[in-house]
Amino acid sequence: MKQNYKIGALGIVLIVLTSIALKAQNLPEFGVRVGINSATITNLEGTDRKTGLLAGFYIEFDIPESQSSVQPELIYVQYGGKDANSDGSQLFSYLQIPVLLKIGFGNEEVKPNMFFGPYLGFSVKSEFDNGSGGTIDLVGAVNDIDYGMVLGAGVDGDKFQLSLRYTAGLNNIYDESIEDGEKNSAIALVFGIAF
Repeated sequence: MKQNYKIGALGIVLIVLTSIALKAQNLPEFGVRVGINSATITNLEGTDRKTGLLAGFYIEFDIPESQSSVQPELIYVQYGGKDANSDGSQLFSYLQIPVLLKIGFGNEEVKPNMFFGPYLGFSVKSEFDNGSGGTIDLVGAVNDIDYGMVLGAGVDGDKFQLSLRYTAGLNNIYDESIEDGEKNSAIALVFGIAF
């Protein structure tokens, strides 16, 4: 029941930010985004960071009479963690929808910015790799939905974007039968190209 309230609140925030974006008078900017992240599982003893990928699309709507914009994204992202005591690792892949409020500074050709906002993720793949070529499918043990917050900073050029972002999961990774407060956490270096 508590999770339904959290998902409902996140949905309201996504709707409000998207409605602000749709009221923008300028044409939106479309682009692709690729990156590499360093992910871990919080509250899970003996877990080291695992490298993963991030790739997808974004649309950026300028907010009139400001240096701000709303930026919905649709990205594929890999999270997880390595077992510190073996070659095993956990991999969680999601189709993620962040809706970010981006605040720019200055009017230079290369413009710094900061951004933050919620995300909603849908599990695509969940598995444990034992490090010897064998994998165990974790579907059923892992929640189908992930949600949380994204915050970061970057620079925008005429047709490029470079940013560093931190993603903090707010939903437990595992279902109630085995969860102990484990959540996704990642730092990503992301490069974007506008069309």
